[in-house]
Amino acid sequence: EVISARKSLAITYVNGFVNAGYGRDKFMMSGGSDNTDSTSINTANDWIAKNKERGQLAAVASIGTIMLWDEEAANCVDRYFESNQAHIRAGAYLAIGISCSGMKSESGMGLALLSAPALNDEGNRTKIERLCSILGLGLSYAGQGDAAEEVYDTLGQMISTEESDDISSLSALCLGYTYVGTCNAEICNIILADLMEREPDTLNNPLFLLNVLGLGLLFLGKQEEVDVTLEAMEVFDELNPKFSKTCKVCLECLAYAGTGNVLKIQKMLGILGEHFDDEFDEEKKKKAEEEKKEEKKQAADDDDDDDDKKNKEEDYRYFQSIATLGISIIALGEDLGTTMSLRMFNHLIQYGNIRVKRAVPLALAMISVSNPLLEISDVLSKLSHDHDDYVSRNAIFALGLIGAGTNNARIARMLRSLTNYYQKDADHLYMIRIAQGLIHLGKGLLTVKCFHSDRFLLNKVSICGILTTLFCNIGTSYNPKQNPLDKEKYIPPWSGNTISLLSDFHYLLYTLNLCIKPRMLITLDNKKLKPLITTVRVGQAVDTVGAAGKNPKRITGFQTHETPILLQYNDRAELASDKYISIASVLEGFAVLRLNPDSDVERRKRRRAEKEAAKKAKEQENKDDK
Repeated sequence: EVISARKSLAITYVNGFVNAGYGRDKFMMSGGSDNTDSTSINTANDWIAKNKERGQLAAVASIGTIMLWDEEAANCVDRYFESNQAHIRAGAYLAIGISCSGMKSESGMGLALLSAPALNDEGNRTKIERLCSILGLGLSYAGQGDAAEEVYDTLGQMISTEESDDISSLSALCLGYTYVGTCNAEICNIILADLMEREPDTLNNPLFLLNVLGLGLLFLGKQEEVDVTLEAMEVFDELNPKFSKTCKVCLECLAYAGTGNVLKIQKMLGILGEHFDDEFDEEKKKKAEEEKKEEKKQAADDDDDDDDKKNKEEDYRYFQSIATLGISIIALGEDLGTTMSLRMFNHLIQYGNIRVKRAVPLALAMISVSNPLLEISDVLSKLSHDHDDYVSRNAIFALGLIGAGTNNARIARMLRSLTNYYQKDADHLYMIRIAQGLIHLGKGLLTVKCFHSDRFLLNKVSICGILTTLFCNIGTSYNPKQNPLDKEKYIPPWSGNTISLLSDFHYLLYTLNLCIKPRMLITLDNKKLKPLITTVRVGQAVDTVGAAGKNPKRITGFQTHETPILLQYNDRAELASDKYISIASVLEGFAVLRLNPDSDVERRKRRRAEKEAAKKAKEQENKDDK
């Protein structure tokens, strides 16, 4: 069977996500990480040969996802460093970064292997190799800014107009990953200075959304500390007002992420309520007056087509899309705010302009990652059949995100029916396959998490990964809106959405590795950290804040299981017996337990020991008396 390049690329991603963390698959690692015999190497080479450039990059990089959190990945990838094809070498660099994401490497493997190809001091690296090395550095040191100053030295010098736009933008994003939530003033100044030096019109390129996201991530969750930078953004008001507003909205959304701040949500809704459909209204009227009466009659007949034309023009107002995402970013993790924002999104679908409608599926995915709520999956199912290509594609991707790692049969069935509906549309089929891969992430043993410690603390690094993939879907490939009085049409120097997951930046999908976490609860003993089998009660988590009583029940409708067990999004676990007590306050992931000195078993042991000691003492006394 002859497989198209787009289909084989999708298969590669699905294979990577389904086998994430397993260390073995059917294509790239058929022999496993320990066994790199000639048969498994030949199998991998055959699959790489079936792919074109993009597919080759994704195939080699998928080794990083398959060997997630395993430093041995470098040994499995090193044979690709010597390849004579740039995309295969680039994939190997990215695989190193992916395998190191989410862990601290004592050997500093990421920096040692990736800094030289990223800087390209010898001048023998292609652009794609440098881009993958930069992204690899960002993934391997995400959230570790204080411990990795060399990453700042490496990436900081590449954020300049001397480098190509994509290298500069990706470096800015990766510095945002590394120093997420630190308010680092030096990096903020570097990114702003680079943007100021550029031509105002070129800032409309979707590529610069990566710079904006990198800048916003520096202030993630910092609230009022972003105010100074917002003032500095006033500089762009005259250069490019649309880009200026995009930066301000993004900074404000991320600074208040997870806070549930009602005033900020209202501000975002105000931005979404603005309508800019008649930007060149006056010019159109002047032109209409100049035309003859016959032409006016003809124009009246064409009024019905106006809406379709408007929807197929790009106005570069990305701030409305980001404000839509912003509502879910701010309301994240708060159940009441989530419910209220769902109602807002229903209104936005009905009354919002087309740009807002395209961003609503992404916002719904953000608010319910790995938590396939019925009401959200139903809305996304409707939107996945929308006549606008961007709305339907975003809805399909969102279905994958809300069901990530759940093996949800309902969403899987929806996606299967969509393959028949879109059987002649390659772009939609590509998105459907990726969504199917996400549904079965790690064969149901992994999940995508924005929070940890019983959904109490925001995981900043996870937010980086999810937001990057969502920002990739904001732009469109349509031509810009034209002023009817201009004699020459404006043609931008870039084509379409340069960072789309369907473009050359398809590998940004691998940033999801930052938020992949195990779903299981494994209990370990505190002395040797060996797995410990103990009974736990698993049930729906209950909010006990303000509940009456000394020890109110924290779970409801529980079942008793033996560890290790899998936990759903709303599940909470409690130890069923008092034999062990947990060192941490939350039972999640790897929980370390120690013996409880006050448990019934220990008390009985102590009583028995005391009785035996008393008995021996009495016997000794009797002997002494005799």
